[in-house]
Amino acid sequence: MKDIVLKRKFPNINKTIGYAFLIALLTIILYIPSLHNQFVSWDDPEYVYENPYIRSIDLSFFSWIFTSFHAANWHPLTWLSHALDYFFWGLNPAGHHLTSVILHGLNTFLVVMLTTRIVYCAQDFKVPSTGKDKVKGEYDLLQGNNSVEKRALISGVVSGILFGVHPIHVESVAWVSERKDLLCAFFFLLSIVYYLRYASTLPNVRSVSFPDNKGSCRIYFVLCVVFYVFALMSKPMAVTLPFVLLILDFYPLGRFELKSFPGSRYKILVEKLPFLLLSGASSILVIIAHQKSKAIGSADIFPFMDRLALAVRNTVFYIVKIVLPVNLAPLYPYPKEISFFSLQYAGSFLIVTAVTVACVYLHLKKKNVWIASWAFYIITLIPVSGLVHIGKHAAADRYAYLPGLWLFIMAGAGTSLIWTERNAVVRRTALQKIFIAGLLFVITIVFSAMTIRQVAVWKDRMSLWTVEVELFPDFYYGYYGRGNAHADLSNYDKAKEDYKRAIQLNPDYGESYNNFGTLNFKLRQFDQAIIHYNRAIILNPGSGKTYYNRGLVYQELNNNQQALADYSKALESAQERDLIFTHRGE
Repeated sequence: MKDIVLKRKFPNINKTIGYAFLIALLTIILYIPSLHNQFVSWDDPEYVYENPYIRSIDLSFFSWIFTSFHAANWHPLTWLSHALDYFFWGLNPAGHHLTSVILHGLNTFLVVMLTTRIVYCAQDFKVPSTGKDKVKGEYDLLQGNNSVEKRALISGVVSGILFGVHPIHVESVAWVSERKDLLCAFFFLLSIVYYLRYASTLPNVRSVSFPDNKGSCRIYFVLCVVFYVFALMSKPMAVTLPFVLLILDFYPLGRFELKSFPGSRYKILVEKLPFLLLSGASSILVIIAHQKSKAIGSADIFPFMDRLALAVRNTVFYIVKIVLPVNLAPLYPYPKEISFFSLQYAGSFLIVTAVTVACVYLHLKKKNVWIASWAFYIITLIPVSGLVHIGKHAAADRYAYLPGLWLFIMAGAGTSLIWTERNAVVRRTALQKIFIAGLLFVITIVFSAMTIRQVAVWKDRMSLWTVEVELFPDFYYGYYGRGNAHADLSNYDKAKEDYKRAIQLNPDYGESYNNFGTLNFKLRQFDQAIIHYNRAIILNPGSGKTYYNRGLVYQELNNNQQALADYSKALESAQERDLIFTHRGE
């Protein structure tokens, strides 16, 4: 007997919104301790409290956010959000943290809504096409007398709770400079929500139905594109969205399976062209920004095979950190040695290969959820996997903010399936349901406690870098960061110790010498300051900041000719030109 697919509206939307709002509110409450945190000395100066460009919102500001590559990035909406925070809060860190907390709460709300809708779309609402059973089946579905609605809602609730309270997200929320993560995710998720609404207006799509008219269809598609533009203007990691939409077309929407519409697959690909063009433009801007700041590691220093091995390792690394979020670090050092033959990298390769093969096998068995979920994770992780080496780190907790979503959705869907399963073999008793609910409650409490503890790591610059040194005592950057914190607090002897340790661990990092020179200058140890500045210039001859600093020393020594030469050299690359002009004219 042939089956038909029944389409219907998403049921009890108010109930779903209510649960989503409650979970988002609880998430915001959980992060209230972060309002007592200060700015940290890692990117926050450049992004916020030493950034003169965000202190007035006028025509020159809007020109700057769209035309500059400040801090090696092009993300106009991120700069706008920081400028608005400065407008309302000044340099009170509590206000800046509050904005980030609210954004994470909104993202949690969207995760609940999106997961509920995706799980609901994934169900096959099939009823017999003839006979009395057909009429009864349609009536039951339309009345909601089945477990599909409950399964979708449970999935959304569980996924939202795990996403909201998971400690791996603390870095994105408690670090003001990572506002771009939260903004990007917010518009990324909104774009997916409206894509699902767009797809639901199309004929014969296995989806939740909304008003089926061309006007709604166009509006939803336009909103999807607009929110995608906003996501790219927040953080370029959103470039993967076109491929995520194709994954959704494959599963759960099932658009590639439509045989009644010739050329439908061609149409699916054509409608992604605007997204692909936007991704290409964003990628070009990112390359330009990173090349100008020399943020992309050289292919000679970081060979492709090493980066590939690191990407494979990171694929497993983030899954492990999500499942077992212990020893979360501000910065995970780039490994000194990378080898496919080591246990860590070979093991990761075998795990990734095994999971991929298993997903393909299940796909051949018509169980598409596994390959679609795995593809979502891999695709969204690619920009930050390590294939392109940027910065001093091999991995970062913030990189899991979007890619990790698939694990939370799968956890929610799995929980709902166990909860609602009804067959001759598996029947849930009240005691078993209490156990499942209790387990989820314990996990939530444990993750919440770990999140509160991790928020304290980001309390201030000293606590941040102290944790980094404790976790990685042989990594130079932790000592460099803590040395800066000690210097800011006038703990000069401790700052000297940390700078010396940083230089000992990495004698080729010019910033350690520059900041050590600045400390010498404060202590009026001018000879030592010049020695350290000279070394910093040898390592980084394009650093206008170091020339400027050395010029201050020469000016203090009344060597005005050398000071003038250093100030002139600094003008070639420094951003704070007005300050340099002031000292050069004295």
